[in-house]
Amino acid sequence: MTRIILVLSIVVAGIALATVSYYEFIKDDNNAPIAIIEYSPVEPREKEPVNFSGSQSSDPDQGDTITGYYWDWGDGKTDSTNEITIQHIYEYWGDFIVNLTVKDNRGLQSSLTEMHIYVRPQDTHVDFDGHVNGGQGTGQGIFVAKKAVSLTVNYTLTATTVIPPEVTLELKNANDDVIRREGNVGPGSGQWVFDETDLTSTGQYQFTITGEEGGMDFEIDLDVHY
Repeated sequence: MTRIILVLSIVVAGIALATVSYYEFIKDDNNAPIAIIEYSPVEPREKEPVNFSGSQSSDPDQGDTITGYYWDWGDGKTDSTNEITIQHIYEYWGDFIVNLTVKDNRGLQSSLTEMHIYVRPQDTHVDFDGHVNGGQGTGQGIFVAKKAVSLTVNYTLTATTVIPPEVTLELKNANDDVIRREGNVGPGSGQWVFDETDLTSTGQYQFTITGEEGGMDFEIDLDVHY
């Protein structure tokens, strides 16, 4: 608050007859600053630095400046700094709510500003090697998180018996639905590629190989890209 004092003196023929004082209180205009969050890259990954900035934050009062930035990363960690930019590393993938509060040079804080971000997992690779005979089967799981871009299966099959071997290959999603199944597959190499339209369920996907007849060695690579 600012106090204004007006003093009025009444003087007649050089003689002060009265003095009147007038007080008026005027409220200072100190508006709260406004916090704005920016970050890059747009699709950050776990275990990699994410660049955050409060540079677009502002204070509506002329002459006031922002002197403090208080970050809550949504993963149980926080930071306080007077720097406009800061880096943070998420140790695991998932959805996070980032909160920013800023403070101006007169100590007034902004209201809380929040932003939802999704941190993608690292790409996943699984090697799956072994041997099957007719009537035998085995499988390998691989986890697929949401917003996966692709899942690729590369396989090499090698005969180990005189009888021409054949196998059945199959991939199921996290809901146990068959995405692709191919029987009577003989020795050789091949590739299956699935895009985001095939990877709509989140969880453990299962690739299986089942021997139909003869014996077969197999080398299979499973790769999920985000």
